[in-house]
Amino acid sequence: MVTGRSLGGGVLDTSAGGETENRGLTSWVKQKMSGEVPTATRIEEIVNHSIEGGYDVKKVEVLVAVALQCVADDKDDRPTMSQVVEMLHRCTNEAEI
Repeated sequence: MVTGRSLGGGVLDTSAGGETENRGLTSWVKQKMSGEVPTATRIEEIVNHSIEGGYDVKKVEVLVAVALQCVADDKDDRPTMSQVVEMLHRCTNEAEI
């Protein structure tokens, strides 16, 4: 949802030295989030461009982090729905303070 891309469609990534690589969406987002570029730049690369700046970078960063936890390879590493709700609720409450 955050990227506006289809999960099954893959992503053409040109960041690997100019070569185009077809990667899975989850792998692509993980790679972008682990990069050394500033957070705002990483989020801008990931977020659906039709949103056009109408979002809070910190909230989207939390949303992406939660989403990546939800698609962890090991099912035991994935949060429960209650944990997801709590993480997102905490993010919302911190933003209001």
